Amino acid sequence: MNELLEKEEKYNLWDFEINSLYLWPLIRTTIFSKYKISDKGYSNPHYAVNKYNMLSPKLWKHHLKTFYLLNVRRDCFDVLFFNTAVLRYFNNETKYYENRLYGRYFKSFSKPLNFENNFQGFFPNVLPKSENTFIFETLTILLKLNKEINKYKLPNIAKDDITPFSNAVNSAFPNIIQSDYIDTIITKNLISFPVIKKYYFNKIIPRITNKIAFVHCASYLGGGAILTKILHLAGFKVIEVQHGFVSEEHYAYNYPKSCIENENHQCREYLPDYLLMFGDYWTENIRTPSKKIVVGYPYLNKLSEKLIQKITPEGKTILIVSQGTVTEHMVSIAKELSRAFSDYRIIFKLHPGEIPFKERYSSLKSYSNIEIIGNYNIYELIAKNNIIIGYYSTTLFEALKFPEKRIFILENSDVPDEIGYKFSSADELIDAIKDNSKGYSKVNPEYFWASNWEERFREFMKNELNY
Repeated sequence: MNELLEKEEKYNLWDFEINSLYLWPLIRTTIFSKYKISDKGYSNPHYAVNKYNMLSPKLWKHHLKTFYLLNVRRDCFDVLFFNTAVLRYFNNETKYYENRLYGRYFKSFSKPLNFENNFQGFFPNVLPKSENTFIFETLTILLKLNKEINKYKLPNIAKDDITPFSNAVNSAFPNIIQSDYIDTIITKNLISFPVIKKYYFNKIIPRITNKIAFVHCASYLGGGAILTKILHLAGFKVIEVQHGFVSEEHYAYNYPKSCIENENHQCREYLPDYLLMFGDYWTENIRTPSKKIVVGYPYLNKLSEKLIQKITPEGKTILIVSQGTVTEHMVSIAKELSRAFSDYRIIFKLHPGEIPFKERYSSLKSYSNIEIIGNYNIYELIAKNNIIIGYYSTTLFEALKFPEKRIFILENSDVPDEIGYKFSSADELIDAIKDNSKGYSKVNPEYFWASNWEERFREFMKNELNY
């Protein structure tokens, strides 16, 4: 990561600007993710979403509801949210699809307004009315229509204007991305920006009374960078809630010294003002100009306590937590464990983003003691299994909330050694599992998962936002 940050500064990538829009935040994540995949030999972690999913007939009623909100209703809301339906789970007690990350945040405000992306065509049908949740893709459709209607009024972007930036990017990161692709992305965003800005200022921003917005994955920039910039122009404070694993090697949460030390650096226009973190460990292992506040993860804290009381771990089971960057490695490990522990039941848990890549893991279906699981509550799986194997999945850290779990980590520098036992080969892993003394954590879960979320969040809102 340090090499990437040095290049980012050396080639002054944050300095290129056209029509009051800085260019680097629009493609930073694309460049860095492709570089990482190439450098580490990773697979593409997420399936390319079909852009026509938003037009699926099963989403039409949600589009109509959102259209009515934006064009007929005139009521106001106290706080604004942008997030994703991948965070939804069905609560059998309430009979609603609830949001595991933002659920408690919604309940902290009297009338939030929540725009939510569908996930691979899924958008929940049964939601708590108090959330005021609407499908985000309606905004995308309406913005495209506005852009088409006003196409003769839009700015003309000359390719020559973008060329110095494209040259700098390709000098810093040769053979990572083609100049034509950079030109296309930058041109598209420069043309769209005034349309998006005008629409938000007319339709959404005036209806939010407290000028507070929660933006999921805001630090990833890209399209989110434009949203954050618009919110900042309107005087909003932008908050991102930690949603998963972060480290010193995660490009979205590490920035050059100039960004961090200079309070007037242009990067701050595009990044969230605050990051609400799960625990001190995560705060200490990222470098970002956003102010980091430890609040904890209320859903994990509450559910882990409940599951520990409710579920007795099963004997002779192994949970393998896969992820898109290393699916092939995890599949290979699963096959070796299947042969070595033929009397064990092996659960192969897919990351939601890798489920569509069926060709990567379909060969596991021929192994009688391997069960492939897609969308399922990961905490129930942790509670049921005492042996947990992964790479750098957040699940390895979440398992710390459950007692007596044996955690085995495929060798990498992102996960601290104290979490469990690191292995470099399937044979080493098999020997370690057979040794009942290996795999136990040596850390305090509180370091990763702070308690007292309600008190911490209330203090944050009072001290930082005067709310």
